[in-house]
Amino acid sequence: LPFYDKGFWTGGLTIGDDNRIYIAIGAPCDNCEFDTSERGQILSMELDGSDRQVIATGFRNPADVEFYRDELWTLDSSPREYLSFATDELNLVQEGGWYGFPYCVGVDTVNIPADNIQCEDVIQPHIWFGSGSTPISLVAYPYNTLPGTQDTLIVVLKGEPTAIDFYGYKVVMINFDEDNQ
Repeated sequence: LPFYDKGFWTGGLTIGDDNRIYIAIGAPCDNCEFDTSERGQILSMELDGSDRQVIATGFRNPADVEFYRDELWTLDSSPREYLSFATDELNLVQEGGWYGFPYCVGVDTVNIPADNIQCEDVIQPHIWFGSGSTPISLVAYPYNTLPGTQDTLIVVLKGEPTAIDFYGYKVVMINFDEDNQ
């Protein structure tokens, strides 16, 4: 992957059952339009780095990616100025999907106005975390080592010290039904 001198880091990576690497790459900024082709996206490639493909776009800081029940999931968090909203997310990644950033934060908050962009067209997050929770790590946990933990997604919430309400600074386990609800 190319070296980026500013913006959000290359988040997480995972290997799918298709023997491809899936990588979360953050945006270069909080509030700017950008044309860097591989920023704010989930990419996929062969294990040797060839056949690079864009899976989904419109992420600010997709901190991690993970397969759970054969579907790809990612985290995302919003800029600090949106701390009064619940805008940190767990997203089910849809191939070809657009998740809104930098034009939209969430599904109804305009970040950068644009004539041809409708925030209603953004793919909805599967789960909203509390404001300033800042999700940074994601892992599927199919084991039953600990009671009540079998078949869960585990998310680490880093927290945001400037937030009014502290929703982060914890590890959460998310259980889903058969329909991933």
